[in-house]
Amino acid sequence: AHVKKVQGLGIKYMMWYSVPFVGQKSVNYARFKGKYLSENNGLGTAVLDPRFPEVRKFLVDTYVKALKDWNIDGFKLDFIDSFSIWGEDPAVKENYAGRDIKSLPLAVDVLMTEIKEALTAIKPDILVEFRQSYVGPAIRKYGNMLRVGDCPGNLRRNRFAIANLRLASGGTAVHSDMLEWNFAESPEHAALYVINSMFGVVQYSVMLRNAPKEHLAMVEKWIKFSQDHRDTLLNGKFTPRHPELQYPVIEAESDKEVIIGLYDDGRIVDVPAKKTFVMNASGKDSFVIRRGGKISEVSCKSGDWIEL
Repeated sequence: AHVKKVQGLGIKYMMWYSVPFVGQKSVNYARFKGKYLSENNGLGTAVLDPRFPEVRKFLVDTYVKALKDWNIDGFKLDFIDSFSIWGEDPAVKENYAGRDIKSLPLAVDVLMTEIKEALTAIKPDILVEFRQSYVGPAIRKYGNMLRVGDCPGNLRRNRFAIANLRLASGGTAVHSDMLEWNFAESPEHAALYVINSMFGVVQYSVMLRNAPKEHLAMVEKWIKFSQDHRDTLLNGKFTPRHPELQYPVIEAESDKEVIIGLYDDGRIVDVPAKKTFVMNASGKDSFVIRRGGKISEVSCKSGDWIEL
């Protein structure tokens, strides 16, 4: 009933699973004894060995059951980079007994392929999300959403990680890490978190019921901007400039417009003749542009956008 109620609001419902881990105090811990790659006592978990076919079946069945029981829209399948061997491979001592695959990377590939095939057989448009650091062109065959790794409060990291992901991920949807800020900040400064994530799918994670009205107005404004220019921001020609400086200028261009994100105050922004919007996250209330060979200064508050 809960899932259905959320979906009735027009919201997709996804569930988070930590794929490799079995809690040391869980009922399944004893069941898979001898089929672990390692124990992580700090987390209170063991790491499953996907080279065992019964391990892969257990994981696939777990997600299939969740999908059938709750009719959810997708999964975040996390920590798959924790399928790793630290020190001696326990399988060598056992001469790979019980394992149908010797290579751990191959076993992970088989597992993720089996998961994808089982879920899409039930719901072809299932959403499957992964996050850094296990992203890149190869992982696109298992899912359709990639997210920036955890970077709470780090707007710069969100910006350059979104750019890096988009450059390596083709048409796969790239999401920011969740945005949160202190309500004691000015709405103009809080907007910098949003602007730094605008070339990905922005994930807001603020408590709206506790937000000052000025912050709510800011969020509403930028949601409208992102929806009005969605095609350009997410599907336009994507050009992040100066990777050595973590992309202080990022551009997206469609047939009808150009959108530029400006993230520092020390450069001239080249503006084409086409209709252009500049999102100012430079920290200054003006910036310099070059258009048609002419240089001029433009007034625009930091945390705002302007049409040129």
